[in-house]
Amino acid sequence: MGKGLLCLIGAAFLSRTFYASWWGMFLFVPAAFLVWKRWEKGGQDSRVRSDREEFHELLEGFLTALEAGLGPENALSQAAASRRRLIGTEASGTVLALWEEACRRCGQGRPFAEAFTDLTRRLSFPEGARLAQALAIIEEQGGRRREILRDYLREEKEAERLRQQQRAMLSGKRMEAMIMKAVPIVLLWFLRLGAGDFLAPLYEGVAGRLFMTGCLALFGGGILWENSVFSALC
Repeated sequence: MGKGLLCLIGAAFLSRTFYASWWGMFLFVPAAFLVWKRWEKGGQDSRVRSDREEFHELLEGFLTALEAGLGPENALSQAAASRRRLIGTEASGTVLALWEEACRRCGQGRPFAEAFTDLTRRLSFPEGARLAQALAIIEEQGGRRREILRDYLREEKEAERLRQQQRAMLSGKRMEAMIMKAVPIVLLWFLRLGAGDFLAPLYEGVAGRLFMTGCLALFGGGILWENSVFSALC
């Protein structure tokens, strides 16, 4: 609700900027909807990062319990209990809830590999499913799962380090893009407030409105191109 209201306020602001009219905001509703969807996607990406971090912490607890000599079912429960003590009984996490559900399934007699595979299939990121597949193969061939877990955690830590570097680089580029988008709007409002008569032809008559529509098209096209570039890089 709050984000939708902000999008409508932004639409009204752009309408006032390019057409000196509040009613033109209805022309910007589709653009406001696209911005809202972009915000929603950003929230989903943040949840994926949070889920991935929680899954890795649970895996580290699981590996520690395995190295202490516990079986996979008991190690699964021990990792969940350690995580629950860390965040508190009142706190809730999506991955932790799925992990605890897998523990209950193991307690009901289901094989560890099956319960763990069901857990990873319901995660918001695909890496866990590949780990479950590798563990299932190890179970069938009688291999050692601890080496698989160590390799997976080491590779994921390196991948997360690279993702953090990429996010840091992109955040700087996003700030530069925001400044480049804000400068023409600020200059336009500065001239409107300081020399309104100078800009009056842009808001009066067919030629002026067509010119401002072209400027708006260029402005919106630049934003769409920027979003497509950052979406491809993220």
